[in-house]
Amino acid sequence: MFRVILSIVLLVILVVLIVLNLGYNTSFNLFGWKFEEIPVTAVALVSFAVGVIYSFAYYLSRYFSKISKTKFRKRGEQVKARELELKEKEKELVEQAQDIEQGQVQTRAGEAEGGFPQARQAKAKSGRRKRGK
Repeated sequence: MFRVILSIVLLVILVVLIVLNLGYNTSFNLFGWKFEEIPVTAVALVSFAVGVIYSFAYYLSRYFSKISKTKFRKRGEQVKARELELKEKEKELVEQAQDIEQGQVQTRAGEAEGGFPQARQAKAKSGRRKRGK
């Protein structure tokens, strides 16, 4: 409610300034172009409008900047989470590789004298039996 009252008061002050200065004219120089006999109120209103447009453009640029920073931050967090996930999977794979190596060591310990595992020797013996019959 306070904002509405403040806005109304500022608009009334602006209208009073415009009405009191309607009769005054001035010259205006815009980057080398000279304008003569321009009402002061027109210069003030144009200046006000340009200020509002500039403020709006500034606001939009800050808004989009915050959005892009937020997206960049989220993307960074996703990358970090993915990195942790990949490290965990790498650890699991290393553990599995170690388990496999330990399993091969155990099979080597169970090999027969001829360098063949016991299961292979049994197959070889059964093949000899079939041929012999």
